Amino acid sequence: MKRGEVVGTRQFGKKLNNQRKKYSELYNEFVQQLEIKVRDEQTLTSYHYHSKYFTEFLGEDIYCDEITLTTLENYIVYIKEVKKITNGITINSYLSNISPIIKFGMKKRLYPRRIFNSISKRTRSYKRNLYTRRIKFLYIKVNL
Repeated sequence: MKRGEVVGTRQFGKKLNNQRKKYSELYNEFVQQLEIKVRDEQTLTSYHYHSKYFTEFLGEDIYCDEITLTTLENYIVYIKEVKKITNGITINSYLSNISPIIKFGMKKRLYPRRIFNSISKRTRSYKRNLYTRRIKFLYIKVNL
């Protein structure tokens, strides 16, 4: 065997699961697992609404292996143009609320490859940290 030659079916690492599931079935399994882990009701509600927005974008319930990087890029365009949301942090919150569902599908091997790591870019809002000198200054000022 030569370097770089692919032998057998080991091209993308692990094989896909033979069972095809639709996105709604995956979402129901995901919520069931979260309920077993006893997650907060507000977290479940957030996942519910963002998953609903994603299925509105898809238009129909599609199979998990049909969701690709292009689908997620088109979803971002949909959020910007149809929903009229231009704030990067809000767009990332939409993506970060559907990413656990997609990552759950990746663990179950329903997706051909990691599609979400290349799309989610965090726009961070940096807050000024209080350094020890600043904390000491505030402490001294309060005690005077």
